[in-house]
Amino acid sequence: MRGIDRFFVGLTFMLILARLFDQVLLDPENGSGPEIRRPVTVYEGVNPQLRKIKIDLRDATINPSDAKPNSFYTGSAFALSDVGHWATAAHVTNPCVQILILYEQKQGRHIPQLVEGWRALEGTDVAVMDTSSGMPGMRLASTPVEKGAKGYFFGYPKGKPSAGYALHIGRTRMVRFGGKEKEPADAWAVKELLPGKTIALGGNSGGPVLNSVGEVIGVLSAGNDRRGRMFSSMVPVLGGLKTFSRPDHISKVTLTPQNYAQYGEALRMQGLVTRVQCRT
Repeated sequence: MRGIDRFFVGLTFMLILARLFDQVLLDPENGSGPEIRRPVTVYEGVNPQLRKIKIDLRDATINPSDAKPNSFYTGSAFALSDVGHWATAAHVTNPCVQILILYEQKQGRHIPQLVEGWRALEGTDVAVMDTSSGMPGMRLASTPVEKGAKGYFFGYPKGKPSAGYALHIGRTRMVRFGGKEKEPADAWAVKELLPGKTIALGGNSGGPVLNSVGEVIGVLSAGNDRRGRMFSSMVPVLGGLKTFSRPDHISKVTLTPQNYAQYGEALRMQGLVTRVQCRT
């Protein structure tokens, strides 16, 4: 609780100055602003068990679009520790020259926090971002997902808060860049997406997939709106995040298709699941 109290004292001060900061941090035409820091390392922390995963579905070809210069893109992230570590998808951070964590407030407002550095986990679509302070880390699962299990996912598709649940249908390989990158991944059939089907999966990348006890079982990486499929990193990949993890947030709720949306809203309002804004 001490970490939460300290953090929200800082947030209160930031909220008072948010109107001024928004113009400096968020305006693409404003030439001033915080110092830009680019990623410099690839973190070699992936569980070697990833190479032993049995694949039971055909490869999923992912064709990411090229990022345009001087543009804004959105993604999602979740807290790893109260000292300022966050997990997201590597493709959310790759093209960026500046990244902001945006904490959701009431009436649709957000408080921005500058990301000071970021790094990818080698061979995966998972990245860790650093800020000057953070939130209590979400607990990382250690047991791989079984076929037929439910997963509850949260994020900001198109910059809007959303929640959904899906059924695990097997394991595949995400193939990117003409086969240059191949990563084993969990495949999911989306059963519900809130607040409605008009919300696309794009922008959920980097958000967490949780099991029924609130543990993170994957980082969202890609989706197919037409087929209602999504793909996430696997539990062995999460081993690479544990170096940065302080799992102080403990869920006291068993997640179900009836209550997950309310739980997701609480995560967003507490700052544990956040929107990410990338400027290229």
